[in-house]
Amino acid sequence: MKVLFYDLETTGFRPCDIMQICMIGIDTDDEYQVLEFTSLVNPGDKQINPRVPHNLTLEDVRESPQFDEISEELIEFITGAMLVGFNNHAFDDRVLQDAFGIEELNKFIHSSHDILSLMGRGITQNRALDKNGLMNPIPHDAKYDVMSLIALVNRLELGEDIPEECSTAARSLVELLDMTEFNQRTEEEIPNYEESFVGGDGIITVGIYAGHSLESVRVTDPWFAKWLDQRMA
Repeated sequence: MKVLFYDLETTGFRPCDIMQICMIGIDTDDEYQVLEFTSLVNPGDKQINPRVPHNLTLEDVRESPQFDEISEELIEFITGAMLVGFNNHAFDDRVLQDAFGIEELNKFIHSSHDILSLMGRGITQNRALDKNGLMNPIPHDAKYDVMSLIALVNRLELGEDIPEECSTAARSLVELLDMTEFNQRTEEEIPNYEESFVGGDGIITVGIYAGHSLESVRVTDPWFAKWLDQRMA
């Protein structure tokens, strides 16, 4: 069976359009074949909701295909697959349902499983990573979110609601892919940077929160603030 870990970046909250999709997995009947579908997606005339943090701009995806142009290839890729995500039952699955229709999507896939169910309500993927000695070097990028999810599932004891195929796939992928950048750094491994990541006025100068105050980000995304603090050491 194909087991696919996946994530979407979108223009905002539902109803919304997909801007980036990444699915990485294996066929558990052929564990040495890595499967990947990754694409930027042009949402057309849709605008990005400024409340949704990610690394993409409309300019980044202007030359990318629109969803209709990749939908047939995506359908072929996910047909018969088990999808695995984080908070996907509440969001990503529903975005795909909006794109294909609920009944149509259910015809394509085998099943869908949400790792959030193992972590407790309200926890973010970044917090779950932190609790398990992991990190995501580029949060809110679909491919890095998927890779860090694979690393997380590899660390977890899965509950009865999550099939054994999920952990089998994660273990195999960790062996096949370079996952070292998703391990938390020790103090000795954290590089010192001469470049200031936060200006004298307390405004972040790099990354997805450039232009935001560090204090506000400590409230809205404490994991990112911790990641930033480590690199300012």
